[in-house]
Amino acid sequence: MELAGSLISDLAGFLHVAELETQADFPQEIERIKTLLTEAEQYNTLRSQLNANIAEVANNVKISIVKAEDARILRDMYVFVLVTGA
Repeated sequence: MELAGSLISDLAGFLHVAELETQADFPQEIERIKTLLTEAEQYNTLRSQLNANIAEVANNVKISIVKAEDARILRDMYVFVLVTGA
């Protein structure tokens, strides 16, 4: 595409054409762009899924920390009751 643009630009300069209406068709490049956009969309979907999974795991870690703290407190209370006989 760059070569075609350069050729048209040089030809227009050589012929002293100030304005030139052009139309070009590059089907292989268009297909390549479509493929790249499809891949980018798939990567974006995967990224979104990974972000959701990370958020879920982070939430599970928070819940586990709270449960572990509760278990520690209950264990301390149990030991206190055994020691003091209360």
